[in-house]
Amino acid sequence: MPAIDAFFAWINANLILSLGVSVFLGVVFLTLAVTGIISRETLIRRRALQPFVVGNSDVLTDRQALGHSNALSIAKTLGRVSTHFKASDGKELTELRQKLRAAGFFDPQAVGIYYASRVILGIGLPLVMLIILPVIASEITYTETLLVITICAGLGFFLPKAFLDNRIGSAAKQHRNGFPDFLDLMVVCTEAGISIEAAIDRVGQELTHSYPKLAAQLYILNLELRAGKSFPDALHAFAENLTIEEAKSFAVLIHQSQELGSSLVEALRVYSEEMREKRLSRAEEKAHALPALLVIPLGLFIFPVMLVVTMLPVIIRLNKAFF
Repeated sequence: MPAIDAFFAWINANLILSLGVSVFLGVVFLTLAVTGIISRETLIRRRALQPFVVGNSDVLTDRQALGHSNALSIAKTLGRVSTHFKASDGKELTELRQKLRAAGFFDPQAVGIYYASRVILGIGLPLVMLIILPVIASEITYTETLLVITICAGLGFFLPKAFLDNRIGSAAKQHRNGFPDFLDLMVVCTEAGISIEAAIDRVGQELTHSYPKLAAQLYILNLELRAGKSFPDALHAFAENLTIEEAKSFAVLIHQSQELGSSLVEALRVYSEEMREKRLSRAEEKAHALPALLVIPLGLFIFPVMLVVTMLPVIIRLNKAFF
């Protein structure tokens, strides 16, 4: 086939570049595979506080295990990547860590993985396009090739950021939808005489299936409280991770109730009713906006068809009358 012949001819003409690209792609795919293994092991370790046991050996606690050794090596590699490519501004790095926690990435190596993915995609996509372009467009000019490679480099560099922002948005949507249910369960638990810390733990377990991302944030909040972090600071971090105003108001409410000595149950009940009304108002707002949103598909698809069906007999009669 001409395309295959052109591809092999290009490889023979650029043998050194082809070898370099092959080695780079091998390293990229190996890094992605290792990153997937790390993510899987992290999820297993955090699964309902249950240890990951293989046979009779605990891989997480056995320092002689092969998995433990590989995990340490990978963690060191990602730490070096994070050190060399992270932002020099401490404020920017803090904001990035906050965004990663809000997106649900709690691993200590998440910053290194984020920067490594930007570098790999920013370099890998242009190299892949450099290989594919001679096959799919043999007559492409040098200027067009340079333009395509530049676009691919920018796209690969900003894809992780777009993915992170999209993940934060979807998580915030789930948090906002599940927050009224969280408050209702908190009211039930506190009315039963359970302390606020135990109530958070219990409610987090109940929300695991309906709102898993919110339950994960509650689990992190419970871990921070067990580790000795003060309750106001833990609530503030919880509100920052949820990235919604309801959580920040909830943190302020709990803090003020504890400082002033007011009834926490009554405050939670009033705030829970307010959150339910707010969720109902959001649903009504979407319902009222639906007719305006339907104007576009009606105008683009239904109205032209109705116009053709209505005017076609008239056009046919006029055609017969005059021609």
